Amino acid sequence: TEAAPWRTVQHAADNARAGSTVEIRGGVYEELVNINASGNSSDGFITFRSYPGETAILDATHFTPAARTGILTIHNQSYVRIQGLEIRNLRTAEHRLTPLGISVIGAGSHIELLKNNVHHIENTFPGRDSPGSGGNGFGIAVYGTDAKAPITDLIIDGNEVHHLKTGSSESLVVNGNVTNFRITHNTVHDNNNIGIDVIGFERTAPDPTVDQARDGVVSENLVYNITSRGNP
Repeated sequence: TEAAPWRTVQHAADNARAGSTVEIRGGVYEELVNINASGNSSDGFITFRSYPGETAILDATHFTPAARTGILTIHNQSYVRIQGLEIRNLRTAEHRLTPLGISVIGAGSHIELLKNNVHHIENTFPGRDSPGSGGNGFGIAVYGTDAKAPITDLIIDGNEVHHLKTGSSESLVVNGNVTNFRITHNTVHDNNNIGIDVIGFERTAPDPTVDQARDGVVSENLVYNITSRGNP
């Protein structure tokens, strides 16, 4: 209840069911959150959002990525909405580790990422002499890794993605078996590699016939101060 709230976002996520709205009060939450439940077409989305007039912050300053680690991860879920959160401060200098702000991976449908502020996700591995040999980091990454079922009906709208050190990777990306997506009204700035990327053929999905993001719309985004100058 509002008078006696739960302490962590993860506990709320573990208890949320289709149709739930998780109102996160303003403040800093030092945790990595995994969304482990789906909404559905009849009962509705599971929504995670900042309490009206407040900003909930997921801060990973004191975490070290383990392999591929998102501050907020949606894996094989559907009908999930993430709205109005600030997601920040996951860093590594190890090239085998990959920090992400928001990670959507596997399969699923009806995922909405709306008006979130993602910043200071950094991989600062110094790299080698050949292009693409640096580390990898992402602000928002959607990876369709299932050969049989895509990530579909995806909306990424109104987010700010900024001050990232992505190394060889991208600020905002849809990769692999991803269909019917909309990337709109986002502001992507002050990052040290690609701003917005719609990509395929990187063996993200194990079937090459579906290993490409497709049938999407990218419109009305503002992308600036994107440069690889100084990117190791």
